[in-house]
Amino acid sequence: METRSVDAVNNSNFYLKRFGFGKTLIKNFPDENLNIIVTIPSFAEPNLQDAVKSLLNCIPPKKAFEIIILVNQSEVDEPEIITQNLLSIEKTEAFFSSVGNPKNVFLLKDFNLPKKHAGVGLARKLLMDEAVRRFEMVGNKNGLIVCFDADSEVEENYFITSEKFFLENEKIEAAGLHFEHPFEELPENSSERKAIVDYELHLRYYIQALKFANHPFAFHTIGSSMVVKNSAYQAYGGMNKRKAGEDFYFLQKIIPHGGFGEIYETKVIPSPRESNRVPFGTGKAVGEFLNQKATEYNTYNFEIFKALKPLFESSAFFYDSDLKGFKTFISENCELLYEFFEENNLWLNFEEVKKNTNNIKSFEKRYFNWLNAFMALKMVHYLEVYYKKQPISLSSKLLLAQLELDIPNNLSNEDLLRVFRNLDKKNPLLEGIEII
Repeated sequence: METRSVDAVNNSNFYLKRFGFGKTLIKNFPDENLNIIVTIPSFAEPNLQDAVKSLLNCIPPKKAFEIIILVNQSEVDEPEIITQNLLSIEKTEAFFSSVGNPKNVFLLKDFNLPKKHAGVGLARKLLMDEAVRRFEMVGNKNGLIVCFDADSEVEENYFITSEKFFLENEKIEAAGLHFEHPFEELPENSSERKAIVDYELHLRYYIQALKFANHPFAFHTIGSSMVVKNSAYQAYGGMNKRKAGEDFYFLQKIIPHGGFGEIYETKVIPSPRESNRVPFGTGKAVGEFLNQKATEYNTYNFEIFKALKPLFESSAFFYDSDLKGFKTFISENCELLYEFFEENNLWLNFEEVKKNTNNIKSFEKRYFNWLNAFMALKMVHYLEVYYKKQPISLSSKLLLAQLELDIPNNLSNEDLLRVFRNLDKKNPLLEGIEII
């Protein structure tokens, strides 16, 4: 295996020279068999040591792994953030001492991130770029860069399952791991339990509704549960510096190329608590639900996905259509979207797709590169003008009925969540309730 120094990697690696951000974080040389690096950004996280403990309690993979943690904050964060970060470091270091100070875990800090970019995206980027350096030092192009969160835990087969998946699926460049919020740990009938159940159900409903509408890029993009090969991370330009949503934007660079997989045989367990540390996401949504004292989370109206379905499922038909035929189809089958296409001048995009393809396979690829997950979400939001949000239980049941799944009508939201978890895992059984 090729080995190179940090300086040699920094000076010769195209990705690091063009897209890398920040300096080398770790000076010592990695194990020559290094194959997995877990990256953990930590910002004002009181339970960081529990996340690390969960990882160290896993069955170790066949090859070497590292855990790199970056406790971070911006140059202008409030004093209480500094206090919590220092406490997190103190508690985590105490945990390390209690287990013999593992040599493959690195606890780093940066309390001076630039105000303009400081946030989870930049923290992930700094860590993932460091993982590139570590893998390049030992010449491992297929090393796995794992994204994790400081408030999450995992099942004990986390490492061996991920390692096995990529060994058995050589063409896969990145993957999402199955996740489940531990709502059962919260008091029954509590607002907090209701909030996290409804929000996770919303996440799963949206993906299953996109699948119903025949969109090919209907995948979860969760920052605490994604893995990418070193080579792919570099090829697609690395992580962005967004303050939130960095996971979605990063994976959308990879998913359209067909090299994305899903790992269901293990589980990431994200925190169910509320949080205001990012502008949107699970913690933020839970907090807003609790503050509004809502009785149920409102999600996208199922009629939206029925309206989108003809547009997505007819891609092969459009290969033989000209612009006039495409416009006629949208007018007749997706009437409410016609103005969206008009307002955004999207007819030109259709002509561009047609002009640059000479077979149906390449047409469909370009078609969905155009009408990708970003565009799908824009259309969903546009159609909310016509179809107002509705309770997540109603939307979920309407989708299940459309899928002709035979389940009782009186399922609670917790039971509905279990159904949707099984749908995501492509396992249509729910503890004795057959839903196919």
